Amino acid sequence: MHDVFIFLMILSLAFGSCKRETCPILYEFHFPITISAQDTFTIGDTIWMTLDVPNHFMDYNSGEWVDATNFELFFSFFIEQVDTTRPITGRDDLQSFTVIEELGRLEQNSSIVSFVHLKTQTLTQKQGRIGLIPNMAATYALDFGFPSAYWNPADGDLDLSDGSCPENITEKSKIKVNNGETNHYLVAGKCGYTMDGRRVCYKSKEEHVNNGGYAFHVKAP
Repeated sequence: MHDVFIFLMILSLAFGSCKRETCPILYEFHFPITISAQDTFTIGDTIWMTLDVPNHFMDYNSGEWVDATNFELFFSFFIEQVDTTRPITGRDDLQSFTVIEELGRLEQNSSIVSFVHLKTQTLTQKQGRIGLIPNMAATYALDFGFPSAYWNPADGDLDLSDGSCPENITEKSKIKVNNGETNHYLVAGKCGYTMDGRRVCYKSKEEHVNNGGYAFHVKAP
């Protein structure tokens, strides 16, 4: 009986060790973002982007909650004019807006992408509230995404657990703007030409929703 007990203990430890050493660890997270829900704004209006995320993230891959209290959460952010009267440059048009950082910060990292950083507001919540005041009339499309350090092992590691395994998110992770409601029709069929003459059309409705997309018009007063 003693030998059986020892055998079961060794077997249990072996399986437990294997579970802990399963690498890499891949998470599927869904994050909500709320944006002022209207299609048309006027120059001088404030478009609010609100982010309210609990410090424990639901991992839809494992069905478990992940403690991210000490994790600095941020998203990539890109906004562009969707206008066929000029070339599509793939550059961030954030300079067309005045930014209000009421909670968190919007950091323009380069001409290609910006980053929205949330603030750990309480022991239970991470929050952000960023305002955009447009100063140019146009149709705009914006996208929230995940920085490469979240999904590309070569660029970083989430390091949410105490283990030694690399930790990243899967391609199924989503950023849901306005709970997935879309106004994709504002940019549907919009096409233009890049500086080198290539024709580019705006992404599909599915990509628009899954990639944290939102579109809106800005008109002159």
